[in-house]
Amino acid sequence: MTETSLWPTRLFNRLLKELAMKLHAIPRYRHTTVCCASNLRSTAALFIFFSLSLSAGCDVASSGAVSGVVEAHRVTVSAELAGRVLTIAAQEGATVEAGDVLLSLDCVIPQAQLDQARAALAQATAQVEQTVAQQQLIADGARPQEIEAAQADVTSAEQALRMGRRGATRDQRAQLEAALEGVRARQALAQATVLRLDTLTVAGSSTEAQRDAANTELAVLNAEEQRLVAALAEAESGARPEEVAILEQRMQQAQARLSALQEGARAPERTVADAVHSAALAQQQSAEAATAAAQAQVDRCTVRAPVAGTIEIMAIEQGEFVTPAMPLVAISPEGPLQVRTWVTQNRLGSMAPGTQLPVTPDSWEGSAALWGTVRQIADQAEFTAGNVQTPDDRMVLVYRMELELPADVQGVRPGMTVSVDLDAARPAQVSP
Repeated sequence: MTETSLWPTRLFNRLLKELAMKLHAIPRYRHTTVCCASNLRSTAALFIFFSLSLSAGCDVASSGAVSGVVEAHRVTVSAELAGRVLTIAAQEGATVEAGDVLLSLDCVIPQAQLDQARAALAQATAQVEQTVAQQQLIADGARPQEIEAAQADVTSAEQALRMGRRGATRDQRAQLEAALEGVRARQALAQATVLRLDTLTVAGSSTEAQRDAANTELAVLNAEEQRLVAALAEAESGARPEEVAILEQRMQQAQARLSALQEGARAPERTVADAVHSAALAQQQSAEAATAAAQAQVDRCTVRAPVAGTIEIMAIEQGEFVTPAMPLVAISPEGPLQVRTWVTQNRLGSMAPGTQLPVTPDSWEGSAALWGTVRQIADQAEFTAGNVQTPDDRMVLVYRMELELPADVQGVRPGMTVSVDLDAARPAQVSP
């Protein structure tokens, strides 16, 4: 190939570089180049390609070398939330791994929502623990202290009834007085326990269940004291028939209470406790879901690399406000580079996926070409003349062709312009 036949290709490469740099230098095109750089490059290349061909007076169909542009597969990264860019953790040209932080957004509102959700979850969890404790109390039945107090009530009621029926002896009165003295001693201890638990509950060191148990025990002792006082008075004065009837009824009540405590909680009480526990569990699950959703929003404030590769474009600056789906970063994943070029329709017969073509970067003047493999040929032409009735007009129909370069190629970077020699094509190798 002569020097004269190569000058349109070199001029095309120079103009293409200048166009790309000017587009990237204009601020309003910086975001556009992230998502539309390929389309702009294709349109500009086609325009310059045909302008050079026409101005040089050369025949496109007869040219054995065409120009191309080295490209890399690009992954465009956007934010999922709207917000102001707080920090930028990577720069253009940097190599990143999948999951590396690219930038972070201001996350004040999502963080506040997460804190609120966590507080609601903690409250719901505490409610569930309380219902579990209540279920356990019902399942365990009455405490030993309550049963002992009920048995003492039954014994006291029986003694009072016997004395009311036949009168009390001196020994019986002495027993009543001793029992009354013991009950009053237990009363004093129970009263002190109630006061202590009231103080601890206010300070948060005791539970409502402990305080309720102490109050119950004190109430039982107070009732027992009243019965003993009444029994002692009857023993001294003797009981009338109507008083004997009252004593019998009191004994029956004491026996019924003792039987209820010994049998444990009734079914309705267990049903109510189970319903309360189920409602608390549902509230806890709802709080957990709200916390997970709030955490996901906070995580979205950090934009991470979806794939490993090299950052080609960082189209954002610190302090700028971004919106969802707005292109921010373009990453070229690790893998072979490709060359995009165009061929006229009269060359399509010798081209197919797998065909190998020599590719020479413009910066490799005097060096051996590397071989690229045709990966794809477009199904439709990308340029159509106004009138395609003549053979010359039909020759300016071109088709986009993509070649894949060797994975281990060195010294070739995206954006470089190359020459592809169509005359030296090697046919695709067919496996036996």
